[in-house]
Amino acid sequence: MLTGKNNSYFLRQQELRLTAFYCLLMAVCLTSLSLLDWIDQRIGEALAALALGCLLSVYAGYLLLRDRPYRRRWPEWLVVTLLVLMTLREMSTGLDTVHIGYWVPFYLIFAFRWAHAYWMLLAFSLLFLCLAVWSDMLLRAQIVVTYLVSVVVAAAIGWFNESGAVRLREEVGADPRTGAYNEDQLQIDLAREIPRADRQTSRLLLALVVLPSAWRQWDSEKYEDSIHQLGEQLQQGVLAFHTLYRLKSDDFLVLMPHGNSHDIELIEQRIGSGLHEPVDQQVEVVAIHYQPDDDIHSLMDRISEARHDFHH
Repeated sequence: MLTGKNNSYFLRQQELRLTAFYCLLMAVCLTSLSLLDWIDQRIGEALAALALGCLLSVYAGYLLLRDRPYRRRWPEWLVVTLLVLMTLREMSTGLDTVHIGYWVPFYLIFAFRWAHAYWMLLAFSLLFLCLAVWSDMLLRAQIVVTYLVSVVVAAAIGWFNESGAVRLREEVGADPRTGAYNEDQLQIDLAREIPRADRQTSRLLLALVVLPSAWRQWDSEKYEDSIHQLGEQLQQGVLAFHTLYRLKSDDFLVLMPHGNSHDIELIEQRIGSGLHEPVDQQVEVVAIHYQPDDDIHSLMDRISEARHDFHH
């Protein structure tokens, strides 16, 4: 169970698996630190480390056992905030637990997207190094060198992960402007998701986002900019295990394993709140539910029919 092997959605998201694994690893390390603090009669520090370790364990289990990944990242923000505050507090009173700070760069890289983790890592590093410079002269060099090694290794891992994700999107045919996959990849993914839906008797929902006909009358630059804006809003609004595609007609489609009407409403809200006039005019979202007698061709035909109904 704790490997996530019986959760098909979870297996599709390496990012979630890495986050959960690292939460468990951090929990083990913090529990070990709490034991050492308890032995040294530092009860307050021991309880704080144990509480944070328990929080990480519960959150990792939540990720592994929940059938739908999270939408918001407030647990990561909470854990990182507590970990940073604990590290800075301990460093301000002494250097006995400075090694906790060596973990923060790795957790930032695994818990957040590279674009966000980069700035968080930079801000924490400045605070950490300032406190380290004011520390004991004999320990200063050791602390700074060890921390810089941790930062370099964590940043290298984050950069390689991001580069690998970019290369993967390029290999499977992602639209360079919106980051959405193309229609050919949609058919490949449907060939995988349809048997899964049949085997597990679970829902499979497709959300077709239809461009307004008026957009197609605009000049090419305005048209592409509007599509790019819409694609960005959809990328930010879909759940982690949903997949966004840009069809050959330039309409978008979101593939939603185990999707429901609430997911459609979230997409509509995202479009309504994220787009501005005149880009937001008449963007329609059509729900297409997979039926037991559907196959790839029938689903693609239903998608074409839905587009045709709005474009004509």
